Amino acid sequence: MNTSITKKTVREIVDSLYRDEKNLSGFIQRLRPRICPFDVLLSLVPHGSRVLDIGCGSGLWAGLLIQTGQASFVHGFDASQKAIDVAQRMRERLPEDHRERLFFEYRSVMDDLPEESFDVVTMIDVLHHIPPKAQEGVIHDALIRVKSGGLFLYKDMASKPLFCAVMNRLHDLASAKEWIHYCPIGDVERFCSAQTSLETSGSKRLYWYQHEWRVFRKG
Repeated sequence: MNTSITKKTVREIVDSLYRDEKNLSGFIQRLRPRICPFDVLLSLVPHGSRVLDIGCGSGLWAGLLIQTGQASFVHGFDASQKAIDVAQRMRERLPEDHRERLFFEYRSVMDDLPEESFDVVTMIDVLHHIPPKAQEGVIHDALIRVKSGGLFLYKDMASKPLFCAVMNRLHDLASAKEWIHYCPIGDVERFCSAQTSLETSGSKRLYWYQHEWRVFRKG
């Protein structure tokens, strides 16, 4: 576990990645480290991993992985072309040797995932955007892309306590114009149980945002 990655380090990296994004998207990205425990999540990724980032959004998590050295390569994709455009602009601001280790594409998680397998597959704040009937299938597809012995890192917003769940729902209604679908963490563990073993679990509240995460090891 890399304990040298601090909240301050994360904020400085994100500010450098998005300071030239002079719009609402850039502001939101610079705000995210204050409400999401990226320092903890980064420490859960083995240094130098090849990572598939499912639902990469505007590329913040992928950029952090590369800039901290936790990932040697990141393939990120998202169903929002606007978000991918922001991610691509962020990528162009990186030094060339870092830039060539990031790949972003427009793709829906409901479509076929990239065929390659990865050391680590991450799904950060994605599942609550997926219709409930499709959530188990999305997790199953993600696990297929994890190499034997590799990790699946899952993080999402918790459905409890109620106050935090309501506040996060309002957040998504305002920012994404979307009614989200919380997936109980016990269901996520059940979806993963046939192919993996649970290695790490945790939760953290930042302001009114309640986060929960699990790391699964594929056998």
